[in-house]
Amino acid sequence: MRHTATRALFAHWNEIRPGTAVPDRNDIDPALIGPLLQDVFILGLDPVNGRWTYRVAGTRLTSFARRELREEPFERWWRPDDRQDVKRLLSGIAEDGAPGLGGVAGNAPDHSIHDLSLIHI
Repeated sequence: MRHTATRALFAHWNEIRPGTAVPDRNDIDPALIGPLLQDVFILGLDPVNGRWTYRVAGTRLTSFARRELREEPFERWWRPDDRQDVKRLLSGIAEDGAPGLGGVAGNAPDHSIHDLSLIHI
């Protein structure tokens, strides 16, 4: 894990989920991870259309995108020929309940390139 925020979030996640794949929703205290929230996004899977969409996106990501991302399909961020692979990866991680980590390079609207970490916990 290259990013400090990723390491800190993963450590917090491990502290609140001893012996289980995921912590109980009530155990997650946003105040304890407040400084990390700008770097975090949460995806949800729409059971009707099978699309992963942003439920929450931190300010760093929305600044990068130059817009609010809530309810936007996650697949829009990927090249058309990569979308099925990403969808399969997310679905597999969600079904297994295991953490997942990936590194990607993202192109911002101003054409700058940024290293990003994707972590599924």
